[in-house]
Parts: sequence; structure tokens; C-alpha cells
Amino acid sequence: MMADVLFWSIFALAVGTGMWGAIKQHGHTSATDGGTLSLSASSLADGAVTAAKLASDAVTTAKILDANVTAAKLKTATGVTSSGAGARLDMTLNAKSFAPSITNTASNRPIESQNAADPGNAICRFSVAGSGGGDYTTVRWEYMTSTDDPTVWIAYDPATGEIRAVWASDDPTRNDEPGVKVPGCLSKKFKAADFAALGIGQGDQDAAAAMIAAEGLKTKHLLYRALQLREGDHPAAWLRDNCKIKLANGSLIKNA
Repeated sequence: MMADVLFWSIFALAVGTGMWGAIKQHGHTSATDGGTLSLSASSLADGAVTAAKLASDAVTTAKILDANVTAAKLKTATGVTSSGAGARLDMTLNAKSFAPSITNTASNRPIESQNAADPGNAICRFSVAGSGGGDYTTVRWEYMTSTDDPTVWIAYDPATGEIRAVWASDDPTRNDEPGVKVPGCLSKKFKAADFAALGIGQGDQDAAAAMIAAEGLKTKHLLYRALQLREGDHPAAWLRDNCKIKLANGSLIKNA
């Protein structure tokens, strides 16, 4: 009889203090006299701690072990610039970029500093000397990413609309700086919505939609992702070889 009374007294106390919902069927859960519940890892059922149950400020830098921040946990993306006709390139890469790869189909092109004032930040900027010939320069870089906002910069001849160089990346440059400039050319930024006149097929769009859904990306970049999937790369080289700028309104169109 006394045992029953004691049990129900403890039960009532637990319910009244809100402790009952937190008590598990494991032997590692305890409460102090002040009503604070202490839980060990073994007292939490698998799947009990979900992202939705964590406060936005609950996971702090101090609570993440250094050993748990590995290269595999870093979200990275790549960018590429493709030029032709021996063009000189003045390049600006994404923030937090690693050292780029710079290649040329015909010769070793000198890498130079940009003739500009100190920008006051550590964004990678450099120039690749032109040759005046028909060779192609390709610049590739990897960087840490977060925005899922594919961006294209095109340097084009203002007299003919011919594309001289294309910069393409999964993210924009910091402060919207032109990703690539070519002497004597204009540089203009383009987004996926500007690809509407390029005749990207429905099959390519369907494949991109499936990829976007699987990876949780933004649907507004569908046309960019469609070209990216079809070409197996950022579409810089394809845009350079198959498109031009319509001078009347600055739009991106396919070559006739």
C-alpha cells in the first residue's frame, strides 16, 4: 500500500514539473532536486534529435570538434573561363577560391598582375597575357560555396557582338565585379533566365529538373543547369562557340 502511494506521489511530481515527457526507459536519465533533467547520449532514441528540434543558435562553433570539420564536409563548387582568338584575360575569381588551373592550347602565356589599385581584400585577381593568335585559354578554379546562384560573365566585341571570353560559376563574384574582362570589349552579366532564346531542349530541361529536385537546388536556374548537364561542364566553352550578343538590346542569342 505504501509503495503504491509513493509511486503515485512521484508520478504526480514528475507530471507537474514537466519532467515526465523527457524521462526515457533507459537507466541513464536522472533529475536533480531542482527539477533539471540530465540526459546521456545512450538515453536518447535514434532519430530523436532532429534539425527541427535544434534552436538556430544551438550548434555553435565551440561545440563542433575540430576533428569533425573535414575536407569532405566542405561544400565546394567550380568555375571556368574559356576564351578564344588569343584574347588577354583580366580575371576575378569567386571569394574563398583555391589556386586556379590555367592552360593554353598553343603556348605558355604569361600570368601578370592586374594594373589596378589595391582592392582591400584577398579575392584572387590576375591577368593572362594575350597572344593575338587563334589559341584558347582556359581557367578553372575550385572554391567554397554557399549561394547556389549560377552566374555568367561574357566579354564581347561592342562592334560585332562576337563573344571573346565567357566566365561561368555556380556563384557570383563578390560585389558583382565582372568575372572576366578583355581589352576593347564590354563585359556583361547573365543569369539562367537570359538563356531562354538558346533553344535548350525539353529533354535537357527535364533532366535538369530531376537533378535540381534530387540535390535541393533552386528551380529558377533550370536553364543553366540544363546546359551544364548536357555539356558535362560549365557552359562557358559552348556559349563562346555557339552564341553571340545581339547589339540592339544586349541579349544572348544563338549564332545563325
